[in-house]
Amino acid sequence: MSLYTCSSLVTLAQFTLAQSHGVTVHGPRNDVASNDVASQLVVHGMVATLTPAKTCKRVMKIRLGTFNVGIMQAQLVSDKSLRKVIRNLNRIIEKCVLYGDLDAMSMCEVGGHLEGMSAAGISAGDLPILQQGFIGYAALQNYLSCWNFNADAPQLGFQQLRPPKMHSLYAWSARCDPQLNVQVFSQTELQGGRTVTAKLVQGNLHIRTPHGSHTPSILTRKRIAEQALTLLEAAERLEKERHHDDASQPVVCVLLGDTNLTQAQGLEAVQHLQPVVDPQWDHS
Repeated sequence: MSLYTCSSLVTLAQFTLAQSHGVTVHGPRNDVASNDVASQLVVHGMVATLTPAKTCKRVMKIRLGTFNVGIMQAQLVSDKSLRKVIRNLNRIIEKCVLYGDLDAMSMCEVGGHLEGMSAAGISAGDLPILQQGFIGYAALQNYLSCWNFNADAPQLGFQQLRPPKMHSLYAWSARCDPQLNVQVFSQTELQGGRTVTAKLVQGNLHIRTPHGSHTPSILTRKRIAEQALTLLEAAERLEKERHHDDASQPVVCVLLGDTNLTQAQGLEAVQHLQPVVDPQWDHS
């Protein structure tokens, strides 16, 4: 599996039905309670692409959005600030989905560390956009994901296979306490008159700097990102070993979130995890 990092909001992950590759994405941070940033989101984003060789006959495209929304837990408690947070968060998701043509949107810092909407007695289903059609969503601690926006007409569906699971990562700093959110999805399309399905193991990771603490070193952030990717690879292996009909389906791993690493630093962090480059793939 090849692993990539880039500073982007929207990721287009392409993969053949015979190979699995991964993309690591960390999105921008904005405070949805005080800034109207929805109109700026995709404009400043970059697109990370894995381009298969021309000899590949079957390719799936999944568009993923990621965003650090920067909501403090106190803003979910006050009725006045909560109304503003819900309104702005809803607008961010709407515009990301519209302009990014997304299949799924994942967010971090939707509330305080280890808390989030459920700790404040709020359901993500209160967001108007998540009440439409067959949109699915999952909120765990202060991570939120939503999907199945039917971004592409020919798609038969982007669905959650496994609910989110939280992994505590070792951070060499007790105050950092990074949490990795892992979910498994499936994508089904009609290609050449036949139905084909592939699976996505998605991680969402925020490497935070607690108030009043020093920012984790670059080395620490690299080590945390490496742990996250290793856990995603383990989840990928479990999917391939499942004793069910979907065990033979190809699996791709993608790490989203806010790792606070540059593209170059991210590439350095995962370099030793890279296999021999497959000459049939364009990794530029």
